[in-house]
Amino acid sequence: MLKENLFNKIPKNYIKWTASTATFEETIVVLDDDPTGTQTVNDVPVLTNWEIPIIEEEFSKNTKLFFILTNSRSLKEADTTALHQELSKNLIQASKNANRLFIVVSRSDSTLRGHFPLEPKVLGKALFNEPFLTILIPSFFEGGRYTIGNVHYVEEEDQLIPAAQTPFAKDNAFGFSESNLYDWACEKDPSLTKKDIFDLSIAELRTWKKKDVVDKVIKNVQKKVLIVNACNYQDLERFASVLKTALQVAPFNLVFRSAASIVPILGNVKRKPVLTGSEISEQGKAGLIIVGSYVPKTSDQLNELLKHSSVTGFEISVERLLDDDTRAQELIRISNQISELIRDGKSVVAYTSRELQSGKTKEENISIINTVSSGVVQIVKNFTERPGYLIAKGGITSSDIATKSLGIQRAMIMGQALPGIPVWKSGPESKFPDLPYIIFPGNVGTKNSLLELYNKLTLPQ
Repeated sequence: MLKENLFNKIPKNYIKWTASTATFEETIVVLDDDPTGTQTVNDVPVLTNWEIPIIEEEFSKNTKLFFILTNSRSLKEADTTALHQELSKNLIQASKNANRLFIVVSRSDSTLRGHFPLEPKVLGKALFNEPFLTILIPSFFEGGRYTIGNVHYVEEEDQLIPAAQTPFAKDNAFGFSESNLYDWACEKDPSLTKKDIFDLSIAELRTWKKKDVVDKVIKNVQKKVLIVNACNYQDLERFASVLKTALQVAPFNLVFRSAASIVPILGNVKRKPVLTGSEISEQGKAGLIIVGSYVPKTSDQLNELLKHSSVTGFEISVERLLDDDTRAQELIRISNQISELIRDGKSVVAYTSRELQSGKTKEENISIINTVSSGVVQIVKNFTERPGYLIAKGGITSSDIATKSLGIQRAMIMGQALPGIPVWKSGPESKFPDLPYIIFPGNVGTKNSLLELYNKLTLPQ
């Protein structure tokens, strides 16, 4: 459906509410299942280590918002269960030590891929050991993800496509068949029925009195899932105001399961324009681009970049990475050639071969993904030449490079290189301190976005 036609069916005017702040007193802790969740904030820390003293230090600083990178979308169910149990235990202890309350956001993919309902269920049980409400907000406006009439849409050019009709729904590990979030939640969690779910519509957020919306939330908190519809930041700001008031009137336990757009609102982060090329990196310096994502959008973006005469492309053979007899030779070949080009001042894009390798089960598919990712990690880990910047394309790819190749334990989110594309500055402990590390989600942008970003970092401005 045309975006304009669907948006025209929604009330455009907001009735005036009594002025109030939606700022939360608690620290917002975002557990990010890959690094792309940092795509809507700036000047915020991200941790890749969740030991108690590390978390306690952030609480003791009264840090308003911070991320913990779990990379759990790459894990099997048993492993992500254990990870979230450990995280919950450490958060509780660090919170007690620092005397600081917190709210947890389980941040996942805006196209509905990830370990749902597993992760919010594990968190809720471990944190509260009693009933809790999962607040489902997959809206991500910078990436063209909107929830309208309880249907989740993905924008392609001027069309809004129901999420189940997009290539993302065919994901080998996290596929789904429903776009209506009532149906999607029940599909993912057979223990749910639609009676366990309620929603807040855009019309309610825009045209109801605030008290009436608050009353609806309080009346239904005994249910298990709340779906929040939204198609812009003002919708989410009004929801946050409702939620804060509801928690003050009748406190209840909650865990957010969301995409990235709600995060800056909860953490009171002021949005700022995208960074210029010179703000990110010294222009003209050779850069390294690693492409691991397989979604069609990424392949289209890669093809456009490879047309640029100043970029040298190297294909990483997935077939050879999966073969124990050829894996080591492939890694050495790619590492040596790329290192030499970077040393000579030439920018390089290294990409995994585009033919998708599939297993017979979800677990096998995750194992294949991890084997390929570990190969890419080793290539970057072997580098001795510091690039002017590093772009990692794809969530799992970017997480593994950050933690296993670069050794980042704490980074600062500088802002966005393009809408929805975060830039980190690596910490002093990392392989290349202060390196501009650009995390380019596989499912964000147009077919020209990767080329646009390369030009931004290369051409004088």
